[in-house]
This record gives sequence, C-alpha cells and structure tokens, in this order.
Amino acid sequence: MSMDRAMVSAVSVNIACRIHDALLPPRAIRPGEKAEFLVEGLLPLKGVVSRCKFRINSSWTEKPPAATCDEPWVRTGDDWHVGRQNHAMCYIYRRQWLGLTQRVVNNRGALAIIPFAHLWILRNCQWLLNKHLVAEQLGLDSWQDSWGYWPHGEVEARKEYEKRIKRGGTNGRAREEHADTLV
Repeated sequence: MSMDRAMVSAVSVNIACRIHDALLPPRAIRPGEKAEFLVEGLLPLKGVVSRCKFRINSSWTEKPPAATCDEPWVRTGDDWHVGRQNHAMCYIYRRQWLGLTQRVVNNRGALAIIPFAHLWILRNCQWLLNKHLVAEQLGLDSWQDSWGYWPHGEVEARKEYEKRIKRGGTNGRAREEHADTLV
C-alpha cells in the first residue's frame, strides 16, 4: 500500500471522525501525541452501551488502531482477547487488517479505506464485547470455542491466517456492500 504521509494523516483524521460520529454521547475526539487522535464514547452493543477508547494514528497502515474498554464486566487475559493491565482489545489479527486495508486501497484508492476501516474497527470491537457481555450474563468463565478466535502467538496465528486465505477469505472480513452501516 503506497500513500504519502499527507494522505495517511488525512485518512487518520477521517477514520477518527467517523468513529467519533458512530459512538453515542458523551463522546469526544482530541489530538494526542505524535499526530494521533484519541476518540472515546459509548459503543452500542446488544442491549447496553460500553465506554470505549480508540487511538488512531498514522501507523494504521501497519497495524490496527488501538481500542480499549475497561467496563467491569469485560474479562481480561489472552484467552479473552483483552489485555490485563491496559484493557487493549485484540479485535482483529494484524495480518488480516493489513490484507483487508491493502486490498481496499489497491482496488478502490486511498480514500475508499475510510468507510471500511472505521466499520471494521467498530464492528469487530462490538463482536468481541458482545462475547464478553454474553459471558457475564451466563456466568461463563472461559472463552467458548464456538465463538472462534485467532490462535495465540504469531507463528500459529499466521499459519491459521494463511490456511483461511487459501480457503478463499478470512473470518471477520467486512463486506464492501455494507460499508456504510453499523450492525
């Protein structure tokens, strides 16, 4: 994916603004350090809302933007895909993110990534947090295999990713025809 720095920065601002606009109030967007934007607000889930924070910066071309949630019902640890200390959500596998963003930019142009990226971020965070919500409501103490997940560790995750690519796609891939709506 080739974009100059100005374009990467412009896309970062637009992704941050779209995330902000999709969240429920109270919400805020403010500049952070090193040309980044911090967005926080209430993310709608199934029957509840969850206070979330997103950090959008120019590294979105290399890794998914950071997202955190520290609601008391959110479980932490590797098996729950949320960091114990920083509550960072592992909502998409890095190589999956790169493949998806590169495909859109290469096929449709740099500005086309804006509606896709913000929806991939929000939809995947909703999906992950809805699993935590179900676990809280049902008193589950472990991640359910039926929910799916990426294996832990880069070697195993990469093997699984490559296997999914060979089968014709990856789980969680956003459909282009629905890129303008949140579920």
